[in-house]
Amino acid sequence: MQKLTIANKFDEVVNFITGNGQVSMSQDEIVEFLLDRRAKSIKKAGTRKPTATQKENEVLKDVILEKMPSEPSTITDLIHSIEELNGFNTQKVSALVRQLVLAGKVKKEKEGKKTLFSLADW
Repeated sequence: MQKLTIANKFDEVVNFITGNGQVSMSQDEIVEFLLDRRAKSIKKAGTRKPTATQKENEVLKDVILEKMPSEPSTITDLIHSIEELNGFNTQKVSALVRQLVLAGKVKKEKEGKKTLFSLADW
């Protein structure tokens, strides 16, 4: 019997779950394989370092929080009022602000067709 590759083992798992095809691995072997792959995935995800762009974005998010005007502002208003954001397009700034909204640091409100952002109440 030849050694199973990882791809073959995943095929075995699919066959086991769906009941299609033959399965040469026991249920214990399948569970062991899945737990091993899960552990390796967690280990790999934990050792990743932020990219240079991600580090830059963290700095920009801190600047946005620090210099955000007290009155609710649109993304375009933020670009014009925060010097460090000059030269960035609205998509980039919008993505950064969205991350801050998801983190609960900035609140988003709709006013007609405009979307306004302001610091969240801490």
